[in-house]
Amino acid sequence: MKKLAFIFSIVAFSLNAQVSVGKCKSFNADKELAKQIFDSINSYRKSLGQGAFIWEENYYVTAKTHNDYLNTNGLWGHRNNYQPGTELIVAVNNLRETVTPALYSMIADSCLRQWKHSAPHNQALKSPLLTKTETGYSTTWNGVTFNATRSKYGAISVNVVDYGNVKHVSCILHLGYYTDPNLELQK
Repeated sequence: MKKLAFIFSIVAFSLNAQVSVGKCKSFNADKELAKQIFDSINSYRKSLGQGAFIWEENYYVTAKTHNDYLNTNGLWGHRNNYQPGTELIVAVNNLRETVTPALYSMIADSCLRQWKHSAPHNQALKSPLLTKTETGYSTTWNGVTFNATRSKYGAISVNVVDYGNVKHVSCILHLGYYTDPNLELQK
């Protein structure tokens, strides 16, 4: 029982905090790859009968700002005070070759597959489009029910992070609206 409680506390901490992952040598934004991943999400939504998210440049800026902050400081995790369903983070790790357009499809598939296999992330991807800013939904994960935000607009930031001997692709999807007054992006 103690072991189970310890494992749960590690998982809960990693979902709600930023953790150190070590400093990288460098990182570069790849907006073309970001748009391909965004298109993959919309294809998935279409297969479920849902409308497409609309790319919004302001959301790209907030996602990129957070992605750059994490990579600059050797961290990984969600923004403070994010609303569930508005920020999805994933990485494709241990790439040993240069990230080129030839790898984009594999990377997009990996990001989508990881998000689909996580109940709260998948719920955000599948949720009906936002019709009013106050419209949300309730979801349950690991026996905990929480309110999440529906979305209509969003964007993804992708950084290709170089650690010297390996690279990884750091992806942050921002959807919906934030209650943080510095990032108020309601439409």
